[in-house]
Amino acid sequence: MKRLAISISALLVSASVAAVPTVPGVSGVHIKNAVASYSLPAGDNSALVLMDGGDYGDVSIVQGVVPLSDGNLAVVDYTGSGNDNNTTIKQDREENNALVQAYNGSRDNDVEIIQNDDGRAWVMFKGGSDDNDVEILQRGSSNQARVAMRNSSDDNDVDIDQKGSNFVANVGMRANSDDNEVYILQKSGHSNSLAEVSLVNADDNDNGNKFNGTSGIYIVQTTGDYAGVFISNADHNAVYIKQN
Repeated sequence: MKRLAISISALLVSASVAAVPTVPGVSGVHIKNAVASYSLPAGDNSALVLMDGGDYGDVSIVQGVVPLSDGNLAVVDYTGSGNDNNTTIKQDREENNALVQAYNGSRDNDVEIIQNDDGRAWVMFKGGSDDNDVEILQRGSSNQARVAMRNSSDDNDVDIDQKGSNFVANVGMRANSDDNEVYILQKSGHSNSLAEVSLVNADDNDNGNKFNGTSGIYIVQTTGDYAGVFISNADHNAVYIKQN
């Protein structure tokens, strides 16, 4: 059974699903309480990168390569207009948490997060963080990917690719975060996955989306999944949902 909810102008609840957008509140126990507010270490491995105003950097974190190396933590935090940085976080094994945040006009950054079973990934742009690319790849089961854009964070591309079962993908845009593209793919069998996109005061997230188009808000799922798109006080947005 496919479940679909689209709410425009007001946030409504589907009769069959208690559909409340989880961004900006974020869940996954707030991605393990925002990776325990950086009080590292815990688990098998932990990595923290803080960059204040640094440009043209490359950050690569690889964790959990050896067997039984689970519960890895990775945090990358850009503040003070850090621009043109590339961030890659690759976490093998299980129960990993990754957090990437960009504040205060951080622009033109590329973020890639790769996780396996029971992983949690959170990426947040705020304070005019524009022209960033986010790609989250998750395989296995029970993974969560959440992306939040706030305070005039514009022209960002978000690509969430989840293959397996029992996934959660959630993207929230608010406070004049405009001209963004969101692509969510949840694939593999009867997966019981959930995809939600919430737009509040966020306009022009369409980019010419048409039937079978891949721009704007674009969600593709298999069977047994739920897709919810919630739009409030937001103009010129396009939504395309395909459920097989």
